[in-house]
Amino acid sequence: MKLWIDISNSPHVMFFRTLISQFEPADVLVTARDFGPIFKLLKSHNIAFTRVGKHGGKLNRGKLLASAQRTEKLAKVVDKWKPDVCVHKYSVEGARTALGLGIPSIAIADNELAGAQNVLTLPFADTVVIPEAVKRHFKPLVNGDLKTFDGVCEAAHAKQ
Repeated sequence: MKLWIDISNSPHVMFFRTLISQFEPADVLVTARDFGPIFKLLKSHNIAFTRVGKHGGKLNRGKLLASAQRTEKLAKVVDKWKPDVCVHKYSVEGARTALGLGIPSIAIADNELAGAQNVLTLPFADTVVIPEAVKRHFKPLVNGDLKTFDGVCEAAHAKQ
């Protein structure tokens, strides 16, 4: 199986590093946008990655334009690589690209206050994985399968 993981925020490096390590390098594509220390963290954990796009800044217009450009670039990279599944945590561009290319996707969510990201990612996912404790906040946004677990996502960030 070929796995695509899209990293859009620096804590996601820690969150996904164990999953990434379970795959042979040829079977996992990690894409990441230029935002904060993402690239530095990926390098420090010896995770090979493809740079795709950047954060759009504080203003909504900048975010919109950067997201549109990143989605186009991701579509080209990912379509060439042909993954079997996409996994992301709040990647608007990853969710849209996977949907547009017909790639099954798994979205991980844990922040019921992330209104825009929830609306722009969760309805497009084939499977959404969330902590049981916040299920009621996410259920209306989920069109695919909803999987819950007892715990918090932060535990994965800290796992060594």
